[in-house]
Amino acid sequence: MKILLHNHNFNIIHLAFHYVYVIIHIDMNNIQNNLKGGKWAESLTDEELMFLKRFVLASGSLKELAKGYGISYPTVRLRLDRLIDKVKVIDSQDIVDDFERLCRVLFAEGRIDMGVLKILLAAHREQTETEGGGQL
Repeated sequence: MKILLHNHNFNIIHLAFHYVYVIIHIDMNNIQNNLKGGKWAESLTDEELMFLKRFVLASGSLKELAKGYGISYPTVRLRLDRLIDKVKVIDSQDIVDDFERLCRVLFAEGRIDMGVLKILLAAHREQTETEGGGQL
């Protein structure tokens, strides 16, 4: 399967899997192990856990949290929304494929964009159909 990107033909499978390797090779095993059991709290980074702690200590006030971090309210709101999306992906019973869950977590974290997510998932579906199944 080929896709046209910026007037260049790329083999979608090669592009997608190379991109995933570059982005997540180092921490893939850690992420994958935490996601398998749906243990969302164990899948959070230290920074995300600290953010949650500060959120709770601010009684859920994003305005106070923004002031404490010295950043804008919209920036705090975006960070919270990404964290919420990540937890939803980890807890989702609808996602049974490890690779899809991992890609969706990367999207929720803002590490890949929607276009890359779609390419990765399409390439993975094609790969698994060709191989007759399989997961990470």
